Amino acid sequence: MHVWLVDDSEADLYLMRRSVSRACPAARITTFRCVADAISRWRQQSPDCLFLDLNLGVGSGLDLVDVIDGAPDRAPAINVVVSGVALPAESRERLRTACVRWQVCKKPMREQHVADVLAQAGFISPR
Repeated sequence: MHVWLVDDSEADLYLMRRSVSRACPAARITTFRCVADAISRWRQQSPDCLFLDLNLGVGSGLDLVDVIDGAPDRAPAINVVVSGVALPAESRERLRTACVRWQVCKKPMREQHVADVLAQAGFISPR
């Protein structure tokens, strides 16, 4: 399983990497601190699971949402938006109307919550 973590916070990336690694030790994890790098990589390959922060220092996670929505046949099996703040109405509406299904979770995600998300997608057995 290939998991992408997109977040501009080193601390949040560390916590998510640790949570995913504990839930699924065999997962291959790729991190991006910049949405442009994630979009560039998306053109070459797509992950099985994506955890995306919308509120990035440069760019917006919604830019990646738009790219993924434009190619739903290549979409990850599970797409999770993680946010430390309440999402603005326009962001919630954009996710609601996307072709690709998105879950919204509050930061920081507890390890059990990460495990639950991975289990929902069938990547690991439920705990």
